[in-house]
Amino acid sequence: MFFLGIAAFLMFFLGDYNDWRLKNRLLRSCFYVGIVMLAAATAGLCIQYDSSPLTGRFRLLFGFFSLVFGSLTLYAVLSVSFMGGGSEKNVYTGKLYALCRHPGFLFFVPLYICLWLSAGLPLYAAAVYCGLNLLLILFEDMFVFPAFLQGYNEYKQTTPFIIPGITTIRRLLSYNSKGGII
Repeated sequence: MFFLGIAAFLMFFLGDYNDWRLKNRLLRSCFYVGIVMLAAATAGLCIQYDSSPLTGRFRLLFGFFSLVFGSLTLYAVLSVSFMGGGSEKNVYTGKLYALCRHPGFLFFVPLYICLWLSAGLPLYAAAVYCGLNLLLILFEDMFVFPAFLQGYNEYKQTTPFIIPGITTIRRLLSYNSKGGII
């Protein structure tokens, strides 16, 4: 199961490389196949090992947090349709993307920590998957997105890489006070 998760990140890289260089229609689905593979690997590892360091109510609490961070991760990643487009499009700067350039990663790390604490995901798997995700977003930020998202270099000047700042938090809250949804 662990290697299925690693293969999922290879699918993510292949999908991004396709968007950047290959532009092959058949490879556009790599991203979604990778999501299914990573979810299956994560669930399988949790079932297989169940090595949570917590018991009782704390385990349930972190299980709830897993659901919250999992929902936010999926929302951040799936709410922008340009990821699998492969053609030049405008950068998306609204909703969670007003906070930082990679909000999916912002929620991915706490998700995998919570899965370790609640569902018994092996800590080594959580660490490796988080590390691979970091490598993926570095690749996207340096090569893929500037190549096919118009305005991405300007977006990089105004929005932090991963960790939101006061300015970007205010930008998100201002956006939401005007009727927007996160």
